[in-house]
Amino acid sequence: IVVVPMPMRMLLFGLCISLGFASSGSMSFEHLIDPQQRVKTYGGVQSSVDYINDPSSPWFGQFVRLLDLPLTTVMDTLLLPVSAPIQLSR
Repeated sequence: IVVVPMPMRMLLFGLCISLGFASSGSMSFEHLIDPQQRVKTYGGVQSSVDYINDPSSPWFGQFVRLLDLPLTTVMDTLLLPVSAPIQLSR
């Protein structure tokens, strides 16, 4: 058994939380930036759901996308003024 001192545990916990928030809503941005994807409303959410439902996706990636799904939903909602006009103009 490895005993990690409390300050080190707090630092590792903070690092994990920071990395989680740094990547939050990332599917929303990836969806808008990727030239091979059609821009659509809530495209980040749809990309996340497709990834989670893909049986060839690794379980850890599915887990991370599942945790990120609420934040991606919020980000897609905030990006509606960008994505909705693009979709409506097609």
